[in-house]
Amino acid sequence: MRIFRALATNLVAIKTLYLIRHGESLFNKLFEIKKNPSVHLDSYLTPKGINQALDLKTEIRELKLGEIYCSTANRTLQTAWFSLAPSLRSKLHFCPSLVERIEHPKNLWNNPLGHQIEFPDFDFRRVQYDFVPCSIPETPLCFQTRILSTWKALESGTVCSTLTLVGHCDFFSYLLEILIGKRVILNNAEIIRVDFG
Repeated sequence: MRIFRALATNLVAIKTLYLIRHGESLFNKLFEIKKNPSVHLDSYLTPKGINQALDLKTEIRELKLGEIYCSTANRTLQTAWFSLAPSLRSKLHFCPSLVERIEHPKNLWNNPLGHQIEFPDFDFRRVQYDFVPCSIPETPLCFQTRILSTWKALESGTVCSTLTLVGHCDFFSYLLEILIGKRVILNNAEIIRVDFG
C-alpha cells in the first residue's frame, strides 16, 4: 500500500483516507489490447479482476475502514462485494458522484433495483451525493468540479476519523492532486492511504 501525507491539515474529523480502485474490468482489458472499449464503460470485472478483489479481502481485513462510500459502477460494486466482509457490506454508502468521467448517458446510474437483486447484502437506499453532470460527455472542467464538490460534501458530512472510497483511477488521480499536490495513477485493485494532520 502506498501512503501519502495530505497538504491540508484543517479537516474536522478525517484523519485517514483509503482509496480502493476496482479490480480489472472488461473495459480495462479491451483498452490494453487496443480494441474500442467505449461500449464497455460500465463493464463488469474480468475473472482476473474478481481474483484481485478477493485478494484485497485479506489486506482490507487488517484496516479500520470507517465510513465506506462506493461508486455505483458495476466494477466497483463487484469489487466491494468480493473484498468486503458481509458485516461491512450492509454499512456501505453508495455515491453516484464517485463515478469516473461521464462519456455517455448509459454511464449514469439508473438501475438500483437490478443492482439490489445482484448484490442482496447491499442497501441501495443508502445513496448519497447523487449528481447531474453539467454536460455529456462531461468536460474535464466539469469533471474536476464534480470531484471537488464531492470531496467537500464527503469531508463535511463525515464524522468518522477514517473514510474509505471504492472507485476509479481517474477520479482518484484528480482527488489526489487536490489533496497531496500531485496526480497519482492507481493500479487495478490497489489501496492508497492518505494521512491528514
